[in-house]
Amino acid sequence: ASDENAKRTWQTYSYRMTAAASSVGPDAQWKELILGLLDRGEVLIDDISVVENPDGAATQMITNGNFQNGTTGWRFLGNHRHASIVNDPQNAGNQVLFLSARGATEHMHNHVETTLASGRAVTNGLVYEISYRARWLNGINRLNTRLYFNRCAKTTELTRTDEPGT
Repeated sequence: ASDENAKRTWQTYSYRMTAAASSVGPDAQWKELILGLLDRGEVLIDDISVVENPDGAATQMITNGNFQNGTTGWRFLGNHRHASIVNDPQNAGNQVLFLSARGATEHMHNHVETTLASGRAVTNGLVYEISYRARWLNGINRLNTRLYFNRCAKTTELTRTDEPGT
């Protein structure tokens, strides 16, 4: 068997969106960041950040986005419940999220989530910057991130190697 792990490198992903009113519910009721893979797969994730008004007050809305406090504040649900906090294979002193999905994410279950810091709510009309580092391992490479009720949602195609090994 070949080991192609060296070709699976950390990549930084970032996007900005303006929060708009949800079409499905009371926007201020839930205050979470949600992420999940669109099918079976495994990926390492670290340094998750949600910044409100990045060109202004730049308020960080995530705590423990670097996973140095283990699972504190994070919930793993449904077919994403097999996620765990592990040491980064390239830096044993750095803890990261090992996201192991057994199926597709969805809006009510089957995802990883955390409540925004200090009970902060997303404000419609403000810009939010969502960023993270990810290292694809196997399976699907499409990761969906969103604020609750599908606000500031984006599916990102994570960089993956075309030679995953045998």
